[in-house]
Amino acid sequence: MHHILRPGGSVGLKTPNVDAPEAEVFGPHYHSLKREHLVLFTPQSLTEAAAEAGLEPVDVATVSHLLRGFVGADTCAQWERAGRGADIVAWYRRPA
Repeated sequence: MHHILRPGGSVGLKTPNVDAPEAEVFGPHYHSLKREHLVLFTPQSLTEAAAEAGLEPVDVATVSHLLRGFVGADTCAQWERAGRGADIVAWYRRPA
């Protein structure tokens, strides 16, 4: 992506978080951990991969939704703050 983006350009990504409680609860049946995902990430490993590609983080967050009805919004919010939400939503940019 570094080669495609202009200096100062940004890219947004959304990908499953392999460190999500949903992955622990559902194990191999967790729908987000599909075979077509060649690499699975945590927020930290995604940011490390972006850095290797010459990109810097603008915003990296996680969101959780699947278990909200079972554990409640407060627990999901705690997971999100801890970087354990079901999905990683991240913006990276190529330095200017």
